[in-house]
Amino acid sequence: MKHYALLFAIILLVGFVSAKPELSKPDSNFESIHHYEVELHQDSLQDEAQGSMPEEHVDQVRVFINATLIVVIIIILVLAVAIFLIISRVRRTKIE
Repeated sequence: MKHYALLFAIILLVGFVSAKPELSKPDSNFESIHHYEVELHQDSLQDEAQGSMPEEHVDQVRVFINATLIVVIIIILVLAVAIFLIISRVRRTKIE
């Protein structure tokens, strides 16, 4: 128990010693970061308003998503059947 208290005291001491007064100052770069984020948000809103993706691309994305979902569902069903068969085989061997 004494070791934990000593370790905790060392960690606190290192934390206080390594704390720099510059960290308490506000970030002078905050305004430019905020301005950049606002510009990005406005650009994304303009892209949505303009309909940035052509209709063919939207159809390709839908087809890709649907195909991916079908593959995932098939994999889940195959795993479920495999688990069911393994469980039934284990039960049969326990009964015999």
